[in-house]
Amino acid sequence: MIGPLPYIMFKLISRFATRFGLRTATLLVLISAGIGMMPAQSEIEWVDGREHNFGTVSESDSVVSHRFVMRNGGDEPFSIVSATPRCRCTKAEFNPRVLQPGDTTSVVVSFFPGNIKGNTIQRVAVVTSSRSRISYLFIKGFVIAQTNEAESQQPDSNE
Repeated sequence: MIGPLPYIMFKLISRFATRFGLRTATLLVLISAGIGMMPAQSEIEWVDGREHNFGTVSESDSVVSHRFVMRNGGDEPFSIVSATPRCRCTKAEFNPRVLQPGDTTSVVVSFFPGNIKGNTIQRVAVVTSSRSRISYLFIKGFVIAQTNEAESQQPDSNE
């Protein structure tokens, strides 16, 4: 015996096929079935946004960090599965606990500016067990070169 959903789909396609043709009927049924399966608005809420700009950072700074706060705005519990940076110059840390509806947690994103100069944008993919599944965090900044004290104290050769 087949389940109720395939039977209902068969009946709908059969009914519309006589009127619109088999291809059109199948398309109409599949589209209408898909509309009901679309996920609700994301249950992942980033309290102060998903982007942070560090401004100007010196290449000699060992690390700069920002804490992103996540809230479960849905009606089902979920947890963070992973937080993966795109670059090895970035690290993400989180607490792998279950977030009940309304609970908050945080993802701390650290950036190590050594050997990077100029504008930078780094992305962290935060994967959860929620229906929304994935969310992206972004950090930005402008890294200035480290000044060498020995070079800056030498007299200009044009003098």
